[in-house]
Amino acid sequence: MIKVAVCDDDEYMVDKIGSYVLKFGVDKQIEFRIYKFYNGEALANSEIEFDLVFLDIKMQELDGLEAGKLLKERNMAVPIVYITSFADESDRAHKVHAFDFIVKPFKYEDIEAVLRDFKKLDKKISYDFIKVRADTGDEIIQNIDEIIYFEYKGQRNIIMKTINDEIHIKGNLYEIYEKLDRMQFTYTHKGFIVNLMQVRSISKGLDKVYFKNGGEVPLAYKKRLEFKENLHKFMRV
Repeated sequence: MIKVAVCDDDEYMVDKIGSYVLKFGVDKQIEFRIYKFYNGEALANSEIEFDLVFLDIKMQELDGLEAGKLLKERNMAVPIVYITSFADESDRAHKVHAFDFIVKPFKYEDIEAVLRDFKKLDKKISYDFIKVRADTGDEIIQNIDEIIYFEYKGQRNIIMKTINDEIHIKGNLYEIYEKLDRMQFTYTHKGFIVNLMQVRSISKGLDKVYFKNGGEVPLAYKKRLEFKENLHKFMRV
């Protein structure tokens, strides 16, 4: 279980962030527990070892930056995401070793992006899984990191190529893509979705993507720029 603290003197904001974190947990099958605080003192005095903290900067009495310093004194490794109404506060937040910051008003996608980065950082979250229906009718729960690519063969037939197997499933690529992490999976062609974690290189002619297992898939001309940008973003995380 991932323990997340949310601290803001606005109760609505605490509930909003908490609900977004739980939604991400449901989507990714990760168990989060939310701890709510409405002032910096209560958070700083808590004896719970949090895995992630969302902390508003502007609060009465003990503000977020001071509360964050106290948390860091106890556990330097705790990731703190500072919440602010002003973009220029980000410089102050980074000086106290912020994991990230979010500017109000924020959307679910902003919290989702933070949690995706945290998911890659936190060792407690080892795997993500996707549920697919095989052409035999069996439901398969597949570790996404072991997927190499999905190939659409037509008539709702898809090949899911994994490190150890080749599984025939029913559906279309759009349905599959909706279940995947957009930071880790992307299209190379209208008939292929690939796992960026499994990519080894791109061909000199920019028309093929090579994988660590020696396999390859085509890279469409219209997808080249988008694919290269997505690959570079993934490699920087």
